[in-house]
Order: sequence, then structure tokens, then C-alpha cells
Amino acid sequence: MAILSAKLATKRGDGETGLAAAELARVAAEKAEDTFGLAAAAYQRACALLRTSSMKDSEKIKDAEELAVSAATALRGQDPQSVTWRGALALIGSVIAARRADDAEASERLEHADELAQLLGVNGNIGWTAFGPSNVLIHRTSVAVTLNDPRRALATAEQLDITALPAGLNGRQAQFHLDSAWAHTQLAEDPQAVIHMLETERVAPELVRTNPNARSLIADLLARERRQQVPALRGLALRAGVAV
Repeated sequence: MAILSAKLATKRGDGETGLAAAELARVAAEKAEDTFGLAAAAYQRACALLRTSSMKDSEKIKDAEELAVSAATALRGQDPQSVTWRGALALIGSVIAARRADDAEASERLEHADELAQLLGVNGNIGWTAFGPSNVLIHRTSVAVTLNDPRRALATAEQLDITALPAGLNGRQAQFHLDSAWAHTQLAEDPQAVIHMLETERVAPELVRTNPNARSLIADLLARERRQQVPALRGLALRAGVAV
């Protein structure tokens, strides 16, 4: 299944493969006149484009944004599937807006996603989106991180009960802990940062080993290490393959 292939490739950091698989999914959905399939393809294509583009790659970011907005506009129903895909596309749109430093647009899209999450009323996982109230908070935290606002990120994270997510959504849990670790690191709260990095490792050990942001964060913590204050840091770094 092309959508699943796109999701898995993007999750492991292979944006180019994810993009190719999402394009196959889009073509198949168009032939089948499958509105939800088109929404899923647009969502995965946007995710893949964000993986392959840098903060300065404005053309790819614009392309990802147009895909998300167009697909969301095509969905008008109030049924759970329509609400879920509109919400998921609003969330990816908020991340894209944050990538281009548009705080106002990111906030507006987050508010729209929150309205849809409240309408849905549950932390669901239709189409592997994990869409629901908890995922909106996770994205609020990620948007704050993207906008380099650690205090806002932590204030949002404090509102979230990460255990409320459906079982198996380890990637979302890991992202929450990674974002929290980043925010604590920016505020020189190293013990709290290490606790969140250990939680990231617990739910998604491969992310700590392969994600450039996670590895960079560990390196930053090591650079100002106070061993008695953060005794677990060196073990974490060794397991992640970060030089100590």
C-alpha cells in the first residue's frame, strides 16, 4: 500500500522515498476518485516534502502548504473521517506555517484543528493520523519549538496527558518528549531535558539513534555536562552513538 510505504519511509527520515510513494498514492486515488485517498496522499506528500526541505527551501515549503490547503478544502463533511482528515491537514499546515516563521497563520490553523478535534471528541487514529485533542497539543508544542519559543512549548506540554493517546502511537509520544527535551535544554534545565530524552529512548529507541535533532540535543547537553546533576546522560549518549 503506497500510503503506508510513504508513511514508513518518511518516519525513518527518507523523505525522497516517502515523496515517491505518496505520489503513487495520489495517482491511484485520482483514478479511483477517492477523496479520502487524495487527502491521505496530500498529507503524506506534505510530510515527505518537509523531510526533504530545509528551513530556507521556500519552494518546497510552499508546495507542501498548497497541497495541505487544497486537500482540506475538498473535504466538507462532518463525519469522523472527513473531520479527521481536515484536522490532520490543518495540523501539518500549522507546522508548515511555523517553518516559514508565520506565527499568526500557524496559530489560526491550530485553532481550527482544535475545533475539529473537539468535534471529533476522541483521540482517534483514522488513517494512521492519530488525530484528536491530544495530537493538537503535541503539534502546538512542535510549532512552539519550530518558532524557537521554549517557554510556550513547555506551557503547552504541561496541558497534555501523553498516556491519553491510543496504544501504539510511539512516534507521537517520542516527538512530545523530544520537543520537551529541546525546550528544557534551551532554558538550561538539563536534568529535565535528560529525563525527556530517556523517555524518548524508551518509546522509540531508533529515533534517538537516527534522528539528527535528537543526536544534536544530546551533544549539546554533553558539552555542558555536570555529571552529578545529570548522571544518566553519558549512558544515553553511548547508546545513541554520540561521542562522549
